[in-house]
Amino acid sequence: MVNVASEAGKKGHTQSLAYSASKAAMINFTRVLSEVLAPNDINVNCVCPGGMATDMLREVAVAYGDLVKQAPDDVFEQLISSQLRRHIDPVEVARTISFLLSDDA
Repeated sequence: MVNVASEAGKKGHTQSLAYSASKAAMINFTRVLSEVLAPNDINVNCVCPGGMATDMLREVAVAYGDLVKQAPDDVFEQLISSQLRRHIDPVEVARTISFLLSDDA
């Protein structure tokens, strides 16, 4: 089983309190479920991407840009993954999930 949360659940973002809290809950739920299902030989993992180039992130950039009076494209660029220094391609996350669901994991 693979759940999808966000780096916001690990780091927290003051601009998106409810989103960060819900993702933190998913991460904790995954940890506990992993322990519960381990005796049944069921793996439970959670991926936590950040700054993924999706329509949702573009909508966030527009909404936040309106709030702070910045161009959406400028805000979108500020939302890159701090570790990769670029936006994450959704295919990269899909490949990670596919691996975690495979017998190789």
